[in-house]
Amino acid sequence: MRRYFLEKYELEGDLITISGDVFHHIMHVCRRSQGDHFEILFGDGKAYLVEVCEHKKKSAKLKIIEEREIPPIKAPYIHLVLSFPKPAVFSSVIEKAVELGVKEVIPVVSDFSHFKTLDHPGMQKQDRWQKIVLSACQQSGRGEVMSIAVPQSLAQFLESFNRNGPVAGLFAYEGESAISWQEALDDLKKQQPQDIYLFVGSEGGYSAKEIQAFQQVGLQAMSMGGQVLRVETACVALLSSLKYEFRL
Repeated sequence: MRRYFLEKYELEGDLITISGDVFHHIMHVCRRSQGDHFEILFGDGKAYLVEVCEHKKKSAKLKIIEEREIPPIKAPYIHLVLSFPKPAVFSSVIEKAVELGVKEVIPVVSDFSHFKTLDHPGMQKQDRWQKIVLSACQQSGRGEVMSIAVPQSLAQFLESFNRNGPVAGLFAYEGESAISWQEALDDLKKQQPQDIYLFVGSEGGYSAKEIQAFQQVGLQAMSMGGQVLRVETACVALLSSLKYEFRL
């Protein structure tokens, strides 16, 4: 069944009034009409089955027929710390991260990231990224909206990274690595962390200085094998492995 995510709406009892861009998308672009049924998501962990009960020129009323609980994201919660790649790649990763149950994406500027400064216009696209998140939530039926943190530098993030408590961190590296991905997974399953921070570099990976910074906060480089993966491929492979191993 088709789903739509609503941010702006008017609620009167069991009636939802939609207008503006939301109305245009549902009623005109998707060609919905009076009597149609579909699901609405508000980001509250529920899906609402609605019927179009009134269709005017610039607005429509939707009647809530029933609601159902959407299973929440399970722990361990995955936080993807991504050195900013090309914008199109970042958009693709956001979409896949939503579908694979990531709790939060944290974009960072690093030595080899596509944009080198936080004030670059390309790093100020939160509205666009949020639209991608909501679209992916609609497509996948996810009830909880994935967060995208305010961009920061990798050095800044590592300075504040606290591994005390049930928190673990891993970073993928195409160079010489102390452990394999399978060994890292086995170690994670023994730790049973509440939160996992997964660090993925942009095109070019990480610099020698950044490798040292990771080691200083107790994070080991781990290898995914002999082949060098594209950013989006590495993200999907790593997230899918975590999802499988932890039954997420």
